[in-house]
Formats: sequence, C-alpha cells, structure tokens
Amino acid sequence: LALEKFVRSPQVGNIIGALLYETLFDFVRRSNLLGQFVRDMPMLGPLQDQIDKTLQFFMNSQLGAVIKQFLGEYASTATERILELANTPENRKSFGNLVSRILSSEFFDKPIARLIPDEATIAAMRENLVNLMEHSSGVAAAVVDFVYDSVGERQLGEFG
Repeated sequence: LALEKFVRSPQVGNIIGALLYETLFDFVRRSNLLGQFVRDMPMLGPLQDQIDKTLQFFMNSQLGAVIKQFLGEYASTATERILELANTPENRKSFGNLVSRILSSEFFDKPIARLIPDEATIAAMRENLVNLMEHSSGVAAAVVDFVYDSVGERQLGEFG
C-alpha cells in the first residue's frame, strides 16, 4: 500500500519523533503545577519563564540525545500503531471518502479548460507517442524474431 510506504518512510519517522519530543517537553512544562501558579503572579511570572528556559536547555543539552534516540526508536512503533489504527474497516472507508472528496474537489472544482492540455502540449504528446510506437515496433519485432529463433522449431509438449 502507498499509505504504508509513506508512513514507514524515514521522513515521517523523523516528524513523529520530533512531535513526540515536543509533546514530552510540553508535558513536563505543563505538569509543573506550582510553576503555573507562579507564572500567573505578576512579579514571579518572569522567574517561572526563566525556569522554563533553563528546563528546556537542560533537557536539550543533558537528556536531548537520549530522549531523541528513544523517541526515534519509538517512532517506528508509533508508525506501526498508526497503520494498525488506519487499517480498520471504518477508517479505510473514512480515508477512502476523504481521498474521494479531495480528488473530486481538485478535479470538479476546476474549469474544463484547465483540465485539458494546451495545443502545444498535445502536439508534443502526439509526436512523442509516434516516436515511441516507431521505436517499440522495432523492439517488438526483434523480440518476436528472438523467441522464434530460440524455440520456434520446438513442439509444445517439450515445454511442460
């Protein structure tokens, strides 16, 4: 499936890893309940902002490599889980409907003139097709000659 190849690509894995890293940091920042209380206080809010920056620096410098390695490895697990969840009958139908809507809006919402190539493009396509047919007919004849020369005198019973 194209979806599986896309989701399993290194690019998507990197994106998933980066999202998980950002999510983890955001969770650590938000779960600091005292920090949230302090942040709302006019005089102490800037102090909490500095604590957040220090925490982010610490996570990036001390734990960043370890966390990113773990999340990079976990990204493949997350990818497989995404595929499992996407591959249910309900989701396949839902994705199919989504793709149909996207394609139909891309196709049907355009003027017909934009869907048909201009005359120069059509002429170039015709010329390329003629060239391809001329070239392929010679190749086809060569293949037929080769097969006939190789097995043309053999009986069908010899191929069983």
